[in-house]
Amino acid sequence: MIGRLVGKIVDESADGTAVVDVGGVGYELTVPLGALGRAQPDAAGAVTLWIHTHVREDAFVLYGFATREDRAVFRQLIAVSNIGPKIALSILGALPVGDLAAAVAGGETTKLTR
Repeated sequence: MIGRLVGKIVDESADGTAVVDVGGVGYELTVPLGALGRAQPDAAGAVTLWIHTHVREDAFVLYGFATREDRAVFRQLIAVSNIGPKIALSILGALPVGDLAAAVAGGETTKLTR
């Protein structure tokens, strides 16, 4: 299982995918909106992304996150009935983790259903 990648972003697509070059190997990741902007590059331009490896019978997908907390919340979201990875990514792209936690704690269903 892949848990973390450190490398340079070599491609970004509007569909939420990015390619990270790690030692000459390009890993294609699916990322929530804004995740790459929050990932802080080091002096060499490399970023650290926290990975959730999602394996299904018909797919092997890597999801990338700027922080461990984002990945942890993603994992909690996909554990909820009827929320799959695509919906979880949409939620994380729309609400930062802190805002999401506040909305859940405050019972703000309007914010959560948007």
